[in-house]
Amino acid sequence: GDRVYSVFADHEGTMWFSTETGVSKLLSDAFQSYAVGENILSAARFAGSTWVGSLGKGVGKIDAEGSVGWLSTGDGLPNENVWSLEVAGERLWIGTGTGLASFDGEKLEAHTIAGVDPGPLYDLVPDGEHLWLLGAGGACYWKRGAEACRAYTAENGLGRASHIYQGARHGAEMCFASEGGISCLAGERFRLLGPKDGLPSETVYALLVDSTGTMWAGTNRGLAKRVGDRFETLGVEQGLPTNFVGALTEVEPGLLAVGTNRGVTLLRAGKVVGQLDRAHGLIGNETNFHSLLAADGELWVGTTSGITRYLPGLRRDNPEPPRVELVSWSAGGKHQDTTSGVLLAPTLNNLVFDFVGLSFRDEADVRYSFQLEGYDRDWSAPADSHRVRYTNLGPGRYRFLVRARNGDQVWS
Repeated sequence: GDRVYSVFADHEGTMWFSTETGVSKLLSDAFQSYAVGENILSAARFAGSTWVGSLGKGVGKIDAEGSVGWLSTGDGLPNENVWSLEVAGERLWIGTGTGLASFDGEKLEAHTIAGVDPGPLYDLVPDGEHLWLLGAGGACYWKRGAEACRAYTAENGLGRASHIYQGARHGAEMCFASEGGISCLAGERFRLLGPKDGLPSETVYALLVDSTGTMWAGTNRGLAKRVGDRFETLGVEQGLPTNFVGALTEVEPGLLAVGTNRGVTLLRAGKVVGQLDRAHGLIGNETNFHSLLAADGELWVGTTSGITRYLPGLRRDNPEPPRVELVSWSAGGKHQDTTSGVLLAPTLNNLVFDFVGLSFRDEADVRYSFQLEGYDRDWSAPADSHRVRYTNLGPGRYRFLVRARNGDQVWS
């Protein structure tokens, strides 16, 4: 509501507002969203502005006030499904559902290129003055100004699938991510990377070569990192919210943004250092294949619900650990009222503990670790479960410990 009765800052620095219609919490001023309600497929920086490609709306330019002006088929765009955007030769190149277009800041031009499959162009990769066109029909190397382009398909050894989702240069090779693995081209010869090389899946949606020259691949079974001649996989067990990875970008040297259908995970040195989703301020959780854009110290995240601009410099870490409370505990199904000096009969050897970590900033990010001294050798791995059960304990002395961690990895 617009009528604010009181403003309150809690012990974690979170701002609360009471209004005539309820209570609001300010998640963060580091997130700003645009094109709300649009399915954003791609993003690029061109002529000082952020441009976005959408599903069914065309190409949008986000101005300084946050409004979006759209270019559509009425302006000469071949198709209003815009899968890819790339800047090369002082032009914005636009990969649509039925062909290629470009924009010089004033005029939109559609390009008819012989030998290009009319299906979606999922990615455009500049190579000097020329472009790689990647899509449903394979890969095509186009020398700008030519009527046709040099096509590469499965018949030329480009994996076992025609759908090419993304390309990246890795040293002397140009590599392509597809439903058949990763195909790398040096000269005219392809080298196929797949499960035999450690990839967790043949279906590769995203491909990135970072500032150190390391190759990363986003698959439907986790994030793969090229180490020597093999891939190592990071997934849910290593802290990702899901094993489906569809988008990748490098925010700054050493900091990787991993787009999933549950938001964006930030990695540094292969370790999870942050999670961005709707609970933190993103407009949506489901990112698209080419919807991550890192530019000028900012991260733009395109989702099925719009695009969010994330400014890391405005984000405040939370130095306050969650306050841990033991909500209740029971022995043999009987509730216990005290938390110290309890003597139990031999038959009451099944214990259940319920606990909570009190944090009102990023509640969904709170994780717990526990240990029953006298039974557990060490602390449990961090998890979001609020309950633990121990069964058939033998005679002895035990002490239950529990701690909680906030979203910035600060433990109680």
